[in-house]
Amino acid sequence: MPEFLCIGETMTLVAPVEAVPLSCAELFTLHMGGAESTVALYLVEQGHSVAWASYVGNDPLGRRIVDEIASHGVDTSFVIMREDAATGVYFKDPDDGVTTVHYYRRGSAASKMSPSTLDELPLHEVSLVHVSGINAGLSDTCAEMMRALFDRCAASSTPISFDVNYRPGVWEIEQAAPALLDLARRAAFAAQGIESWEFDVLAALRRAGAPYELSPGKLLRETLVTSGTMTNRVDRLVARGYVERNPDPDDRRGVLVRLTPEGKAAVDSAFDALLEAEQTFLADLPERDRATLADLLRRVALNAD
Repeated sequence: MPEFLCIGETMTLVAPVEAVPLSCAELFTLHMGGAESTVALYLVEQGHSVAWASYVGNDPLGRRIVDEIASHGVDTSFVIMREDAATGVYFKDPDDGVTTVHYYRRGSAASKMSPSTLDELPLHEVSLVHVSGINAGLSDTCAEMMRALFDRCAASSTPISFDVNYRPGVWEIEQAAPALLDLARRAAFAAQGIESWEFDVLAALRRAGAPYELSPGKLLRETLVTSGTMTNRVDRLVARGYVERNPDPDDRRGVLVRLTPEGKAAVDSAFDALLEAEQTFLADLPERDRATLADLLRRVALNAD
């Protein structure tokens, strides 16, 4: 069983042999490019056992990529070759010292990945899973896969390495920002061994102040879920030792949900991890995109008011 598992698209890279524009170049080279497979190759160089999982087309370019990555010692047994979609391709277009990248990945084989892709992967057997935010921009099903991955790993002991890796060529900041922030949030919580919904409940109790307790009705209003859902969530948090139910002294038929010391420690650690993840996310954005994101957040806040 491999030590590390990297999940993500790898494409064929076409570039002119000489640094001239595509429109007038005559000779080209074929390479491969993929954020997650690059990490896999680096880890193998450092002496680790690594698997790369993805979809490629059952075409010459897909087979070329798989053979090349396997030749370096990466386990490619979890790569699936699709008959119904082609391997993604991108072109580098150098012109007067500036290189533009043209992507042809919409509808690619890798964009067909979905939550069911995870069913065949050894998520709970490896020591770490590495992914990037690029996956979430490939398609709606890939975005669903990413959310499912964090949920599954949060419920186990498998940590996730998440690289935000925002690429303007994949999606615009208006679409990418909320999706990547959500994934950064999930990654931060997964690293602490809790799921997003657990953080929501624990954080609501933490915000209430000492003794960190609320009635189930107030928790409902804080987290915007149904009564049945809240009952189930409190049950699960009680089982983990993060909250406890106590009689409400002002209502003989009522109860209060109180944060335990273990729950307080868990939510405080998760909050610190969340702040670090959000700072990393913002640091990866160009200044222009940070301004766009700030404007989006202001609009959200105004709508909420």
